[in-house]
Amino acid sequence: MSLTGSGDGGRGGGDGSQHQLFPTLTATNYTSWSIRVEAIMEEQGWWEIVEPLEGSSTALTAAETSKDKKVRTHLFQCLSDDLLMQVAKKKTGREVWQSLKARFVGAERVRDARLQNLKTKFNAMTMKEEETVDEFASRLTTMSVRYSNLGGSLEDSVMVKKILDTVPERFLQVVAGIEQFCDLKTIPFDEAVGRLKTFEERIKWGARGSALVKEKSFSLRRSGRLGRRRLEARALVVGEHRAVVAVAGDEGAVVAGEVTLGEVKQGRRTLKGVIKAI
Repeated sequence: MSLTGSGDGGRGGGDGSQHQLFPTLTATNYTSWSIRVEAIMEEQGWWEIVEPLEGSSTALTAAETSKDKKVRTHLFQCLSDDLLMQVAKKKTGREVWQSLKARFVGAERVRDARLQNLKTKFNAMTMKEEETVDEFASRLTTMSVRYSNLGGSLEDSVMVKKILDTVPERFLQVVAGIEQFCDLKTIPFDEAVGRLKTFEERIKWGARGSALVKEKSFSLRRSGRLGRRRLEARALVVGEHRAVVAVAGDEGAVVAGEVTLGEVKQGRRTLKGVIKAI
C-alpha cells in the first residue's frame, strides 16, 4: 500500500526504514483520522485485530499476534510525543486503539455538549433596545469565535439571519430593504452590519441636527398640599448621551429638565428628582 500520512513521515521509525502508514493524529482531527485509519486497516486485513467481531474469541493466534504488532508500531508512528507517552505502556495494538478511542471520543462528547450550550445561548440572543448595532455585532462575533475554538462554525448566512431577525422595531425599514434586494445566503455579515449602521446614523442625525431615537413614558405620583397627583413624564432621547424630560400634571407641562441617558434608563425613581420643584 502506497498511502502515507502527511507530516512526520518517519516518526518512530528510528533509522527511517519504515514509512508512516497512518495519517498523523492531532488534538482536533480524531473523527476523520479514525475513519481513514479504519479504512487502511481493513485494506491491510488488520481491522478484526483491533475491533473483533461480537462473540468472537479475544485470544490471538500467532498470525494475529504478528498483525497486532504491526498495528501497534504504525499507531505509535502517527502519534505526537505527548500522546505516545500516554499509550506507551499498552502492550498490544488493540489496547493502543481502545485507549485512543476512549480518550478522544470522551473529549468529543464534552466538546459537543459545549457546542450545544453555545447554540442555546446563540438562539436566545437579541439586540437590546439600548444597544448599538456595533455592540450587538460584537457580541455575535464573539460567539462565532467561541464556536470556532470548539471546532464548530457559524456561517455568515446564519449570523446575517440572526441580526436581521433580532434588531429592534426601529430597524424594520432597513431590514425589509436588505431582505428584498440582497441574497441573504451570500451577503457577508460585515455588509449587513454596515447597512444597519448607516440606517442607525441616519436615525440619530436627522434634518434638524439631532433626531428622536427613543421616546419613553412614565407614570409618577407625588404627594403635596393639594393631595396625591398623577403626573405623566415623557423622555425624548436626543443624540447619544442626553434626554429631555417633560412632566405634565393637571395644568399641562409644569417642568422640563435635561438628564443623562443613564438616568432615563433607571426609570421612575430617578425621574422623581426632576420634578422636585412641582
